[in-house]
Amino acid sequence: MRIAAVNWEIWPDCDQMDRFEEHASILFDRAAQAGAELVVLPENNTYEWLAFLPDTDARDVPRLLAEHADRYGAFLQSEAQWRGMTIVGGSCFAQRGERILNVCPVAFPGGQPIQWVPKVKLTQFEIEPQRLDPGAGLRLLSDPQLGVLVCYDSEFPEAGRVLAESGVRVLCVPAYTETVYGFQRVRWSCLARAIENQIVVVHSSLVGSLGKEPVPETWGSSAIIQPSLAELADAEGRVVHETATNVEEVLVVDVHLASVEAARSKGDVRNWADRDPGVWQFSPEP
Repeated sequence: MRIAAVNWEIWPDCDQMDRFEEHASILFDRAAQAGAELVVLPENNTYEWLAFLPDTDARDVPRLLAEHADRYGAFLQSEAQWRGMTIVGGSCFAQRGERILNVCPVAFPGGQPIQWVPKVKLTQFEIEPQRLDPGAGLRLLSDPQLGVLVCYDSEFPEAGRVLAESGVRVLCVPAYTETVYGFQRVRWSCLARAIENQIVVVHSSLVGSLGKEPVPETWGSSAIIQPSLAELADAEGRVVHETATNVEEVLVVDVHLASVEAARSKGDVRNWADRDPGVWQFSPEP
């Protein structure tokens, strides 16, 4: 599978939805030209809409942006179909009844209905002042090899383990972080999920700035992370490929899922085969 991780830099002068879609199409063009079959965008890339929407209190931002969720989903579905690739569309706010969720839209090339993956665990900023509601749980996608954990969700080992045990081999993590330490927290979590579950993790970051809340600054790079096994290393011995920091870039890497599967049983370490919660209990024996 040829995978593209997008380091999306916000256009602060984006003056209408058509311009946002133009920005996305430019990035999709770059991924398509490199032959990508899967493209992963960062969390809250749709904050770019705030460049052309009226200024509002932070509490009202999610509801304002949620008005455009359906158009975004339709745009991604159209792009996925005519380009022939799966698009993990970062995230946007969407209204579900009286609730406002942070959701990741996933569009497939075969014309299936778009699938919405909610963020389950919310940070303090999302709880207050944004007043978002948490998602109710994980989602299985039309492609059973793919899974999504939105940013903070990736920091919980149980979430990655449940997806891996359901058959997920490529875990997509759209993320938005404002600081170096926030970025490192997500990146280290992605590295851990790749090692403990012996799966591929795609970490895509939002960069740039609106020059005001809710995006006063960002920090990040995007990466495609494979399990740390010799069978998966490239000619330079790398299993992690990443973009430069804080600049827009589309990283494209070939990932051999059959090799990932084989490494679980033949690799020099076998974290997946050796998982056993029963071992990790307190024992009086030395």
